Amino acid sequence: MKKLFGRGQKSAAHGPLCNKTVQVGKNTVLCEALLGSGGYADIYRVTDTADGATYALKHLRLAGDPQLIVEVQREAKTQARLKGHPNVLRLHAVAFAGPKGGETDGFFLLDFCPGNLLDLLARHSFVLEQRTVLHIFGCVARAVGHMHAQKPPMAHRDLKAENVLMLPDGTWVLCDFGSTTTRAQVYETAEAMAAEGEVISRHTTPAYRPPEMWDLYQRQLIDTKVDIWALGVLLFVLCFGHLPFAGDSKLQILNGKYEMPHSPNRAPQQLAELRASVLGELEMLRGQVALLSDQNQAFVFRIKQLEDYAQRQEQAVARLNQQLADLQQQQQPGGGGNGNDGMVDAAGNSGAAGVARHGSGSSRTRAAGQAGVAGGSFWSTQSAVL
Repeated sequence: MKKLFGRGQKSAAHGPLCNKTVQVGKNTVLCEALLGSGGYADIYRVTDTADGATYALKHLRLAGDPQLIVEVQREAKTQARLKGHPNVLRLHAVAFAGPKGGETDGFFLLDFCPGNLLDLLARHSFVLEQRTVLHIFGCVARAVGHMHAQKPPMAHRDLKAENVLMLPDGTWVLCDFGSTTTRAQVYETAEAMAAEGEVISRHTTPAYRPPEMWDLYQRQLIDTKVDIWALGVLLFVLCFGHLPFAGDSKLQILNGKYEMPHSPNRAPQQLAELRASVLGELEMLRGQVALLSDQNQAFVFRIKQLEDYAQRQEQAVARLNQQLADLQQQQQPGGGGNGNDGMVDAAGNSGAAGVARHGSGSSRTRAAGQAGVAGGSFWSTQSAVL
């Protein structure tokens, strides 16, 4: 669900469940007004018929869609796991209508939130006091920290102003966990990138996406750090009243191109100091990354040199071994047995006599041949070490 409030909001008369009662778990509620719509879901303000308590009812139109059913059931389990944290929208009960595996409707009974961040920004002309900014951002950051502390860590993946609501007591809570996942991986193949790209397109908001989600071919780890980027975008919105990157802004995000406003009322002194400190840290980190990149390139170049050297050595060893084999073959023209049988020496003697007379010479020749073999073994071992 992309948006629950603001544009596209219907009047209460157009809500299909208005003035009807719905059983959700142990609660029977009367739908009084349609608060907002988005995608495949509507939000109603409802009253419990037993005690008069006010809740919000999220009605999800599933229409038996298997993929949608799985996603909604996963969202319910996610929100149930996070139950109890003061800055996470509380889920009181869940119900589904229709046959198992072919559910037609889903119902989430939630805390009623009379306010939301978009309305607050609009009422104040998108200029908030520093105290308000810090309070709202602190609530959202604590909710995200709670998600990241789960085992395994959970990434919300769709943090944005539209998903920040206010309870009646003024507490700000995070909502809409349909994009939440525990996946943390690098996508290597074209098929995996295409599949993840479709998920990102369906379940995240372009202006809040980090660079690694825009360009999967960078093969960077996609994990809970995507929420840290989105928190930075949200803080920018809270401080300055607009997004740092306009529209889909793919190239702007990939290139890190944005401008920091200089209006004093939008950048109180403390926030300006914080901004300067953060930017200084970022510049230092960029310098360290650049240095590591240069060192990595030098290391890769050196590895390539060593590989080329090892290849040349292997080729040289192969040639030397072949030459030694040829030399041994020349010294044994009979191809087997005693190479001196039937041979005639320089003095005209033949057979065993020739061998006897020139035994020492033959020994030297054999020794030279054996030395050649030993040399070949040495070079092969040397190549293996390299």
